[in-house]
Amino acid sequence: MNTDFPVQTTAETEQPINTLGRTLLAEFERAESARRLTEENWVRNARQYAGEYEPSVLARIPKDPETGAYIRSTEFIRHTKAKCDVLKARLMDLLFPSNNARNWSIEASPSPEVPDMALLQEIQRREAKGEMVPADQELLIKEVADQRAAAMIKLIDDQLNANKISYKRTCTSVLRSGIIYGAGCLKGPLVTHRPKMSYEPQTRVNEDGKQVVDWKYVQKGDVFQPYFEFVPVWDLYPDPAANCPEQLNYLWQTHVKTRKEMQELASFPGFHGDILRKFLASTPEGTFEQKPHEQELRSIGEKEQYVSADDLRGRYRLMERWGYLSGSQLIEAGMDAESIAVMIPEFDPEASYGCNLWMTSTGVVIKCTVAPVEEVAIPYHFFRPYADDTGFWTEGLPDILRSPQTVINAATRMMLDNASIAAGPQIAVNVDALATEEDVTRVYPHKVWLFRGHRDLQECFREIGVSSHIQELLTIIEKHAQFADETSFPRYMSGDNSGVRGAGDTASGLSMLMSMASMPVKDLVNEFDSGITEPFIAAMYRWNMRYSENNDVKGDYEVRATGSTSLIAQELMGKRLLETMAVLTGPGMADQTDFAELYRSVIRSFDLPKEIQLSPEEVRFNQQQQMKMMEAAKLEALIGELTKRNVPVEPELMRLAQQIAAGGMEAQNGPQ
Repeated sequence: MNTDFPVQTTAETEQPINTLGRTLLAEFERAESARRLTEENWVRNARQYAGEYEPSVLARIPKDPETGAYIRSTEFIRHTKAKCDVLKARLMDLLFPSNNARNWSIEASPSPEVPDMALLQEIQRREAKGEMVPADQELLIKEVADQRAAAMIKLIDDQLNANKISYKRTCTSVLRSGIIYGAGCLKGPLVTHRPKMSYEPQTRVNEDGKQVVDWKYVQKGDVFQPYFEFVPVWDLYPDPAANCPEQLNYLWQTHVKTRKEMQELASFPGFHGDILRKFLASTPEGTFEQKPHEQELRSIGEKEQYVSADDLRGRYRLMERWGYLSGSQLIEAGMDAESIAVMIPEFDPEASYGCNLWMTSTGVVIKCTVAPVEEVAIPYHFFRPYADDTGFWTEGLPDILRSPQTVINAATRMMLDNASIAAGPQIAVNVDALATEEDVTRVYPHKVWLFRGHRDLQECFREIGVSSHIQELLTIIEKHAQFADETSFPRYMSGDNSGVRGAGDTASGLSMLMSMASMPVKDLVNEFDSGITEPFIAAMYRWNMRYSENNDVKGDYEVRATGSTSLIAQELMGKRLLETMAVLTGPGMADQTDFAELYRSVIRSFDLPKEIQLSPEEVRFNQQQQMKMMEAAKLEALIGELTKRNVPVEPELMRLAQQIAAGGMEAQNGPQ
């Protein structure tokens, strides 16, 4: 713990707010201690993904005592990075397709509840437009609820894209963290107060006396917006007793702030500005100290980032806690009676309430408030692709690939070392037979060797051959690359089918293999849906029910992550359509198939643009022109045959052929 701001036993520190701070600081230290072994594993995963050896491995590779350079190979095959990147790209393709389809939906509940005022407004709207009002009250309620659900979908969609970093980009970081470290975290939605900016025309008179319109970016009031963000696992310290997010009693997140940012926090709503200003006055140099994992992360990569103590001066580490506190602890944390009465009408000092608390790294509480969104006491949502029963933090893909990656690297180093030695013969030299001025360490083509006397060359030089084991080592590398495929996903998922034989030699066989190999990926999609999409979109729905000023979106809804499931089904449907088209066009089945609907299904399944589909009028016109062209071809063939046999051709028949041919030429221009 930093000692720049010691906690002294004085009348001021014995206040309840500081007593609670010390209690919670001890809680944070327990969570920090419980995560320490996990941090070491995360650092190993980060090094493995970056293609860098562990210091313990590099220590066993000999170096030149003079230059310090390695005299053996240090090649690292970045097999893990390739696997992680391909998996992330595949998941992003399934969760966020190129046609911008949503991977979530909101639907009215089976028995929705709609305010009476909303029903009255809908009846009045329909009567004004002359539309029919259903006599069945339940049907009207269902229709109004569906309309409001559609409006809620549009509102949330706009909010997800209006964030400083869009929902899609945020989920990209969540997926990457989940794949590499075994957990990715999405935080939100929280309440943020932002100025509403817009371009407005402003008229002015220029030097010539003419009116000119300028467009300026001006503020048009303030709005409340939902805010969400990606949180690195390095900043999270969960309840050590929890094995999954649902069991969390609390969760800590650390923040690194500059002195300027700390001064801005003092004026933020909810923060104890006077306490925060006193803390800043007591710690002008800052309280930030690098943790061991932060130092190790800076050392990863070709360019080590050195940070001195002067660089860290003026920075502070804050701890943010989301979880449950008792009513009496809320009072100890500094919540005033007026705020408690507004936020918790039926306040009980012994009851537990979800709240958000901030404090310094020395245990000074600077903020405490009730969780802003109902039923979202801990607004952190986790993607854990390889979740198991061993604990909250689980394996990432680098953990799964560590054994084959280690063998691949070791075999590659041995192969390169062996190749460098076996590339040429080893030469044994009898230095007593050579002249004094000869340098036995320099061997080059056409060199002239000087000897002292008459000796057999066999006594002066001897060539020692080194056997090559490159092929055996290549076999080891390839075999463990296959093991890596079996424990993650096959390489042909990324387009490389060089190692596939049998069924993979054909397009249909490779398609079948890829469909089967996609099953584990689809399971990861379901993990993302259950861990991120469903709880986060449900929290967005609750946020809008609480804070949105648009009353037309509020109602009784169910949130479902149906998008990714439907996208996977759509992908499978596209493959099935291709496989069955040949059967449907066969004799006996063509007459029973609606090919127009089949064509529309193909376009939908492959996300093709609708513009490529012709209208029914254009289809009929093309069919008519094709029939005319076929009739013209038959008539021309008949005339040719009659001419060949010297049979006179009637002028009317020639005229008819010319007319049909002219009609066929017009077909190229389409319907007029």
